[in-house]
Amino acid sequence: MSFPEYGTIAAIATAPLEAGIGVIRLSGPDALSVGQAVFSFKSPPKDIRPGRLYYGSVVDPLNSSIIDNGFLVYMKGPASYTGEDVVELQLHGSPVALRKALEAVLRSNVRIAGPGEFTRRAFLNGRLDLAQAEAVIDVIRARTDDALKSAQARLEGRFSAKVNLLKQGVFGLLSRIEAELDFPEEEDTGSMPMDALLADIEASTDGVKKLLLTFEEGRALRQGVKTLILGRPNAGKSSLLNILLEEERAIVTEFPGTTRDIIEEAVNIKGVPFILMDTAGLRESADFIESIGVRKAKEKIATAD
Repeated sequence: MSFPEYGTIAAIATAPLEAGIGVIRLSGPDALSVGQAVFSFKSPPKDIRPGRLYYGSVVDPLNSSIIDNGFLVYMKGPASYTGEDVVELQLHGSPVALRKALEAVLRSNVRIAGPGEFTRRAFLNGRLDLAQAEAVIDVIRARTDDALKSAQARLEGRFSAKVNLLKQGVFGLLSRIEAELDFPEEEDTGSMPMDALLADIEASTDGVKKLLLTFEEGRALRQGVKTLILGRPNAGKSSLLNILLEEERAIVTEFPGTTRDIIEEAVNIKGVPFILMDTAGLRESADFIESIGVRKAKEKIATAD
């Protein structure tokens, strides 16, 4: 999806659920003026200072009625998440109040933000690099402490720092090789022995390989390990699922063929999210429904880790 590069955008920045707090975020050149237009300050300040909370009410510009009470906070660009002027209206987490407050904001020269557009602007304005931008959603979706720790490290730029260090080393090697090729007889080019050059190339290659080895671990922390529990009827598949989940999630009986469909649940095992999939027992069955379950179990083999 493509978005216009400029202009002021707004969206509800918190989950659309009942909660103690809900936030509407504005970003762009008109963020502060629009925020002030819909916000009635309890004690009007002489000027709005960045990083301070101001108490008041969001007011419907059509009839001047109060929508909700809360705070306005201003973050001046480029020292903001997006690198632009940002205003947040921190209200009660009422889906109705947040919707009406957003409608009031959108009546000004503001459009609704597209999915991920605040982070996209942060990337375009140099506040985040690509790896950090991708880490934002991983922080939000983290299922375990280790997954959160990994995502937070990438958001802080630790992965990017490692990549940039390798990149600088490779560029340095390339420059030295080009100097050797272009000026083989010049003494001031710092000619180096071939053994030393090959050793440096090998060191850079090892660094890249070590970084690549972290991919599977990172993927497991982000997406979970898809774990298929497969076997004959009454082999203990559902019992194993219940033990790992520490709850009676699957029905267990002495009768074969009890499990007919895929039962999928997530569990945290030593910091790693595992997506457990209990399946129908593998056997030839004249029961039409059970045979569908067996077929679905076999199909899951290709997608399991």
